[in-house]
Amino acid sequence: MVDRSTLGGGARTACDEEVVRQGAEPNVYAEGILNVCKFYLQSPLACASGVTGADLKKRIEAIVANRIAPRLTAAKKMLLAAAGMAAIGAPVLIGLWRAPSGNAQSPEKLVFELASIKHMDPSALGGGPRPLAPGVTPGGGIRSQVPIFNLICWAYRIDGAQLSGGPSWVRSDHYDIQAKPEKLEGPEDPSVSASERRANRVRERVKALLAERFHLAVRTETKEAAVYVLSVAKGGHKLTPDPEGRGAASRGAGVIEGMGAPISFLAVNLKLELGRPVLDETDLDGRFKFKLEFRPEGADVRQALALAGEPVADDPRPSIFTAIKNQLGLELQSRKGPVTAVVIERIARPTEN
Repeated sequence: MVDRSTLGGGARTACDEEVVRQGAEPNVYAEGILNVCKFYLQSPLACASGVTGADLKKRIEAIVANRIAPRLTAAKKMLLAAAGMAAIGAPVLIGLWRAPSGNAQSPEKLVFELASIKHMDPSALGGGPRPLAPGVTPGGGIRSQVPIFNLICWAYRIDGAQLSGGPSWVRSDHYDIQAKPEKLEGPEDPSVSASERRANRVRERVKALLAERFHLAVRTETKEAAVYVLSVAKGGHKLTPDPEGRGAASRGAGVIEGMGAPISFLAVNLKLELGRPVLDETDLDGRFKFKLEFRPEGADVRQALALAGEPVADDPRPSIFTAIKNQLGLELQSRKGPVTAVVIERIARPTEN
């Protein structure tokens, strides 16, 4: 609808003539104009549309008496078209002019500025694939010497059972990857520790690197699978609140330790230890200090202990399930649950440099 309050006398007459010519009932049309006027006078909004003008009475009389010309002249048609364009276009132009420029800012793109990728001999590692151990620098850099399969799992926070697809070399070929950004930027989230924030950014940069240099394309899907559910045991948890801690957690041979770490850090390390997704259902917020000591269950940890000459069969420490209940006041239970799976749809060997 055209706002007739913005039109001149000639344009308003042209509008009236066109409305009546197209078959509108004069009485209904005149009543509609009066209702708009009434609403305009009653409305508290400064932007309310209305119909004003000293010739309003003459307009109503002309409409009701049906003294409107049956046809529009060419000049009046041009006047009506110009008035309509002005009434519609002006608010749009004003809106564009008033639009805040701050909304046009684009989010930070997390990428590595420098990256070296070289194919390497797996025998140089002294054995099979090893867990990803990124060397995170203050600038968010990383070094990886594992199969790309392991690197994808780390970047997407999944274990091997959650990743499928891709050619065989993804699991067998080792690459020495060294990468670092020019600088570490981005908005600071006070609810996330500095170490967690840095790790999240490194993961996003690794995803971008895999997409650019390995042409990696994946899709994610959710499926039902065997999981462990982490919950608070009867009697309450035994975690020590540590809001000022440095927000980190570490995992060793039979030890998981947290310093100012959220429960999600514990769940991630339990997943790495048990080789199965761990769902956090503790409903515990905040950061905690904890130390969990247990008999290693993971085959990779037990193998490492054996190579180091440490006794495995005679380990006096309790199982991880007993330890987490007695030491942390938490429980691990096995059941079926939703698991995020990542499927490799496309990947190619990179150009080395």
